[in-house]
Amino acid sequence: MQEDISIIIRRAKRSRTSEFECTNSFLEIIPPTLFDLTWLVSLNLSKNGISAVDSKIKNLVNLRELDLSENQITTIPGEFQELKSLAFLNLSDNPLIG
Repeated sequence: MQEDISIIIRRAKRSRTSEFECTNSFLEIIPPTLFDLTWLVSLNLSKNGISAVDSKIKNLVNLRELDLSENQITTIPGEFQELKSLAFLNLSDNPLIG
């Protein structure tokens, strides 16, 4: 499945789409190349198996909507504070600690 997501990210990079959705795709990590899509406004990676959010999330400076619900995320990196445009964040149904 990782190869498939790479193709999707390349297409998004070429088209400079403002929305990216990859749900129910059995992702365990957020692919590092996704953080190169700095123009994204909406990102939906819900219903995967993602267990951590990389600090490079701060690269997505235009992000207004982020849905990471129904994953395996336990902690949120401090870099979320740098997402100044973020208006909607969904982390429901994750085993968050503390």
